[in-house]
Amino acid sequence: MTATLTRAHVCTPPGDQSAEVKKTIQALRKKLSRWELDHLRAHCVKLANELEEAQATIERLTEERDSAESWAEGWREDVDRLVTALEGAGQQVGLTQCGAVVAMPANGAAQQAAAEGGAA
Repeated sequence: MTATLTRAHVCTPPGDQSAEVKKTIQALRKKLSRWELDHLRAHCVKLANELEEAQATIERLTEERDSAESWAEGWREDVDRLVTALEGAGQQVGLTQCGAVVAMPANGAAQQAAAEGGAA
């Protein structure tokens, strides 16, 4: 009994590739190259979108920071004007331990310390 081997069962050595095998390998390489290119293009699109979102976030946060700095500067100027006005009216401005701004007569601290038996 003689066994007949089909082409699928025969292993051809690397140096002895038929034209059909070469074409198949070349077609597979082209297909893989296209897949690789498609993958890279999709990845680039994804990265571009992420970059665009990040830049928009940076721009929004920069605007928020600038606005917050502007508001803080305005508040500081208002406090400076208030302190100047109160001091001009004979008041002394201070902060309590909880952060509240208080105004007392300029000599009120000395009077309070004297009343408690301490020196001003």
